[in-house]
Amino acid sequence: ASSYAKRSDRWKCPVEYKERMTVQEIYHLEASLNGDKLSLCFYEHSMSLKNKIDVDVKLDKINELSVEIIRIIHSSQLTSPSSSQLQGDLKRHCVCLFDELLPVQIRSKIKNISGGNIIFSIDESLVFIPWELLNDGNDYLCLKFSVGRTVRTSRSMREVASRLVGVP
Repeated sequence: ASSYAKRSDRWKCPVEYKERMTVQEIYHLEASLNGDKLSLCFYEHSMSLKNKIDVDVKLDKINELSVEIIRIIHSSQLTSPSSSQLQGDLKRHCVCLFDELLPVQIRSKIKNISGGNIIFSIDESLVFIPWELLNDGNDYLCLKFSVGRTVRTSRSMREVASRLVGVP
């Protein structure tokens, strides 16, 4: 019995790790494009009703901002990444994209959340948008949340083996 107790002690979770293991809320942001309208739903995982909001979007403006964000990121790799000019440009464009894509109701909900998990579920036509880099004025969403992304497509799916999640 004593060897069992010693063996089981090895597998106990350290107290400091247990304290960090809190259940975080999961949020979903679904986006689909219907002509010049962007249909958006933002909801907590536990909600059974989703409020869909259709907004008119300027696809040219969204594409322009997305391309510029990628350009800034690429140019930061060629220069000093700590350049305050590049950081300021990146934040400004990401805030602008946040404001351009999301209606006020969704923006205010995201701003009032302190963190958690967010899953972007988007149509394949919206893959070019750097959703994870949207900035609410205070934080980039990829720093504020643990982020996931799923893409809806009409293409046929080939069988893909499941990926196992584990400690590297």
